Amino acid sequence: MKKFISAFIACSLALLTFASCGSKSKDDKKDGKTADIEGKWALSDVPDSEINSAGLIFGNNGSGSMYEETSSIFSFSGDSMNLYGYAIDKEYIKEENDVVTVTLRDSNIIVMKRLESSGNGFDGKYSLSGGSLYDSLSQAVASKDGKTDITVELSDGHSFVIFNDLFTYKTKGKDLVISGCSPLIMPSADENSDEISAEYKVEGDKLTIIDDKNTNVLTKVA
Repeated sequence: MKKFISAFIACSLALLTFASCGSKSKDDKKDGKTADIEGKWALSDVPDSEINSAGLIFGNNGSGSMYEETSSIFSFSGDSMNLYGYAIDKEYIKEENDVVTVTLRDSNIIVMKRLESSGNGFDGKYSLSGGSLYDSLSQAVASKDGKTDITVELSDGHSFVIFNDLFTYKTKGKDLVISGCSPLIMPSADENSDEISAEYKVEGDKLTIIDDKNTNVLTKVA
């Protein structure tokens, strides 16, 4: 169980190593554009071997999220769970009133509420709301109001963890401006970390983000 939780934190912090976190601006979407980068974008180079894929989601309302595919760490198949290649029998998994709880060694490691169903078994979308996994991740990826909105999506033996509304964004000319947790963009020495910017360009299904220290290329997947 410790390896499971540690892997999640390591994966999340590996992505957030590229991030600078400040306060989110509620007014970003009012004075900038977002349409040209809206969608789900996958990183070309994933910073941790435990992650199958990872990237950013730019919403149409000026909000941004981060996702990780975590199928190599955990997944669900039928009525059982796969954890690092080991099958967790259904006796350790309970679903009641759309709340799924996974318990090992008398400790809840996952508590998540079903939001949508799809396919068979546990496939669907969930809100991660409790257990040692949520407690650890919410501390590692803390939001300003102290509430971390994390969803889990399960589909055909794959799992995805999404950190919702980590940042707000807008585009101004050639610049991408982000406030909140700013993935991939590192502030320059004279830049206010509450709102930082980087040059960006979209060419076909490729999004390139360039700041003073890094160039990151992402591919549109949805």
